This record gives sequence, C-alpha cells and structure tokens, in this order.
Amino acid sequence: MRREILLGLLFLSLAACRKNANEPEKTEETTTTEAAAESVHEAKEVTLDNGQLWTANPETTEGIKNMQKIISERQQETTGSDLKAALENEFQMIFEKCTMKGEAHNQLHNYLLPLKMKLNQLDGTNDEEVISEIDTYLKEYSNYFQ
Repeated sequence: MRREILLGLLFLSLAACRKNANEPEKTEETTTTEAAAESVHEAKEVTLDNGQLWTANPETTEGIKNMQKIISERQQETTGSDLKAALENEFQMIFEKCTMKGEAHNQLHNYLLPLKMKLNQLDGTNDEEVISEIDTYLKEYSNYFQ
C-alpha cells in the first residue's frame, strides 16, 4: 500500500514537471489519465539517442552531481533518514527545474524512476547496501546524458 501511494505521488510529480505555464488548468480526470500513461511509460529502460547521449538541461546534471557529492561527502554517523532527506531534496529540485522536452525528457524520467525507488528503500535497515546501489546508479547518468 505504501509503495503504491509513493509511486502515485511520484507519477503526479512527473506529470507536474511537464506542466507548461501557458496550458489551461487540467481536470482531475485528465491528470489521472496522464499519470496512468506515465506509469506505463516509466516501466521502460533508458535508451540512447540513436547511439548518442541525450542532452540534459544543466540543472538536471547539477542535481545529479549534487546527489553524488552528498553521498561521497557523507559522514559515517550520518543517519539514513538524514541522507535520504538531502537526496530527496535534490531529486525534487531536478523536477522543479526541469526544462527538457520530447524524447530526452521521457528518457530522463526512465532514468529517474528507478532512482526514486532506490531512495524509497532507505529505511534504516539496509542503508549501506542501498546507498551503495544509489551511488553506483548515479554514476550511470553519464552513460545516457550529457
């Protein structure tokens, strides 16, 4: 149940990322439909742009680098919940500053959904293992985006 709620919130935030200030206000039904479409889309793996890296907006790349820095500079006494809060703050900033469009934007979401799921796994019981997975995953960003 908790996972479904978190995924629902993630999908709504993903849909909000795409919102254009010039678009008319969407109804709840439209938002729900878009969220459902996003959930189908999000299950895909990240692919390259005909063998080339996608161009990401600078704020996205900065957010990923900031997350890497948070992990690399963390102190051993830093709790999983403190680390999770800092990482989720950067993650949210990526969405708030999102300016990407088209397929590059879709591929960014394909990359970010598994990252969000890893962040959700930080629960105080398996933090070192999950932190290692997140660190490795963040390093894969440059395999898909420039």
